[in-house]
Amino acid sequence: MIWINYPKQIASTLGVEMENCESSIFKPELMTVEKLRQHLFFKKNVPYWNYEEANLTIGLEVEYFIAQRTNQEIRLATRSEYILMTKILMEKFGYVDRGLTDQPGRVSKDTDIGYVTIKPDFAWHILEVSLPPRRSVSQLRDLMGQIFSEVDEALAAVNLERLDISCLPTPPRTMDLVSVPRLRGITNTFMVRSERRPTQDPFFPAYIASTHVHLNASSEESLKYLPILYNLDHLVSRKFTRANIFHGQIYDNARTKMYADTLGKEYLLHTYPPLPASNLQSLVNQMNQSPRLFPMDPFFPVRDMSYIRPTRYGTLEFRSCCSFKSVDIITRIVECRIAQLLAATGVDRNRFYALLGETPGEVPA
Repeated sequence: MIWINYPKQIASTLGVEMENCESSIFKPELMTVEKLRQHLFFKKNVPYWNYEEANLTIGLEVEYFIAQRTNQEIRLATRSEYILMTKILMEKFGYVDRGLTDQPGRVSKDTDIGYVTIKPDFAWHILEVSLPPRRSVSQLRDLMGQIFSEVDEALAAVNLERLDISCLPTPPRTMDLVSVPRLRGITNTFMVRSERRPTQDPFFPAYIASTHVHLNASSEESLKYLPILYNLDHLVSRKFTRANIFHGQIYDNARTKMYADTLGKEYLLHTYPPLPASNLQSLVNQMNQSPRLFPMDPFFPVRDMSYIRPTRYGTLEFRSCCSFKSVDIITRIVECRIAQLLAATGVDRNRFYALLGETPGEVPA
């Protein structure tokens, strides 16, 4: 077994122990249909849309690199700078640090429409903005404008800004990673793999940023639409992908390449699954057939890292689009996700292609 040689300052940030953890990867426990059913569908935070567009709610998570820019040079934010930024959010805009030990750096604001949450994602230089579900695209757009303005003002106060990129061109020599047990377990697990190419890297989540759209369309029945949703997804992803250059190499999608090379072809639940699950049993089978790469996960050591996945909050999460600062572009992504859902479920088969400017294709009935 060959260890990947990473800078000591990065490994020590997580408290990574260079030890053979093969025995912790392959646990004997198995997922069951009933256990996954209870996890995904027993308790929902949002009501099911029931195939009525008027009943849809739209949630949003957008990740951003935050950094200081000086004379065309970019220096990624550190933990101390991130913490200073959150203090300004708390003092000026009413955010609260609720002291969640498993989510360091997380602050939130309770509004009449739910929590707005700001937190670091994997590294302190990645800021994730999570917005509560809205009933319309226009309402979500208004909320984006308000929250991004607050975040930008707090960042500017500590000489930071959101970068309008979705993939770092090269891994940073040093970076502050969020040190929590789950991340230590993930990184320790990845390190048992030998290095073969630049896109195989246990720290790859610190190099990418994306836009996640949540629609309240998750139910056990809705799993049958996953293959159709994936069949349409490449059109959306192609339009909103700009993570093309990494380590001097050009890729169709560097984010997808990092997931594939780091998790390995044996891991059946990342990005675009070769055979998307169409029912709960097939999803369970994929979890049980995949290597247990997340031994520290509190639910199960196999996590669904697919680009379209059901969540325990009652939503389908769409994850294949890159990160953008522009509210206009994010709004278009949201509109495409709604149209993708409507086309896949047969509610409206025309809007999807009209939005993307594509010739209508064959959408399975």
